[in-house]
Amino acid sequence: MKSEKSNLSVFENWSWFVLEDLPLEYVVRIMDCLLLEGPKVLYRFGLALFGSFTRDKAKSLKGTSRDSVMQAIRTYCRQMRYPPQKILREAFSIRGFSRSEIQRLKAKIEEQIKAGVFGASGEYSADPCGPPEDTDPQTPDCDSDSSSTIELWRKIEIKAGLCEFAGGQLIQSRSTEGIPSSAAQQAISMTSNTLSIKQGMSTPQPLPRNAAAPRGENPFLNFKCLLTSKQLLILWGWLPMRITMYQPHLLYTTDVHGCSLSTLYNKAQAYEPTILIVKTLDGDIFGAYCSSPWSDRNAKNEMTGYRHTYFGTGETFLFSLYPECRRYSWVGKTSSKGVAHSEELFMAADSHMITVGGGNGQGLWIDSEIRYGKTERCDTFGNEPLTAKKDFEVQVLEVYGFTSEA
Repeated sequence: MKSEKSNLSVFENWSWFVLEDLPLEYVVRIMDCLLLEGPKVLYRFGLALFGSFTRDKAKSLKGTSRDSVMQAIRTYCRQMRYPPQKILREAFSIRGFSRSEIQRLKAKIEEQIKAGVFGASGEYSADPCGPPEDTDPQTPDCDSDSSSTIELWRKIEIKAGLCEFAGGQLIQSRSTEGIPSSAAQQAISMTSNTLSIKQGMSTPQPLPRNAAAPRGENPFLNFKCLLTSKQLLILWGWLPMRITMYQPHLLYTTDVHGCSLSTLYNKAQAYEPTILIVKTLDGDIFGAYCSSPWSDRNAKNEMTGYRHTYFGTGETFLFSLYPECRRYSWVGKTSSKGVAHSEELFMAADSHMITVGGGNGQGLWIDSEIRYGKTERCDTFGNEPLTAKKDFEVQVLEVYGFTSEA
């Protein structure tokens, strides 16, 4: 790899490393994120893969040819030894990686192409590593010019500080600026690793209702609830990554709004998703992350015209925070066989009760007066009862939604 063009050509087909060479379980999760967040996700996963590859294989590939490096990358992806959750966490932990930055880089490269910076052979004849300049904010059209793609990838890759090619060798970048510490990654996991399933069908999940713009601020600003700071961090780490970009807000509490399901629905049904937190008279604290709006309880089946008994998606989960911290995710995420109907009963609600989790038991059930409840093992989440006493009395129930306003 003696020439700049040869170095850069390693990245020419980078998207196929992600979409063609990775095992299916990785590609499914990537496509799930792609539908939700757009093409930027592909760059994130590409960078995460190159970063992982560089750490594991860079030393053994010093001085090897371009073709050898490309084959090594493809083999590495096909034999990926890290679980999907680790790659997801690394992809979404890349900081300072905005859509506007990508568009600026694309616009700058297109200007360079028009100005003749790239020769007829596609070789780059100027320093590609300078800082991006402000350009027309209009979104440029994507084109198939391989040189543009290579240069865009190189600039983004160098900016992320994961790896680079120099002197015919694959080396690790010396810059770790913008990479979060391991402690920070453990404190709040920025990962979305679930499929969106509704009544047995794959469907993309929308962004939270009433959340106009993402936030990068402290999610616990002016946030008061039943939980301690430690419990809040644990719960926050269980949420899908995209939800953590928004501010939690108290929508309903029995202490203020009274014990009425109709009031709960009126306060919370416009929000998606919501979090239910229950504290019992014995002091146990547990609840549920509810991925669909409670207004879906009135939705009707398009074919039969009858209301759905159950609704929700595979992102719904049950959790316990006291006396122990445990999360119970949908069993369909880890099932190696087909999912039974009893294993996709996520949420149910009417004027008499609320249920989260069904199938040979009710994961969490609350009565119409929000006074009594019960918790059992259920097929949908494969959970243990959330409290030692399966039948409990509610002391406080709180419902939280997400908005862009502090």
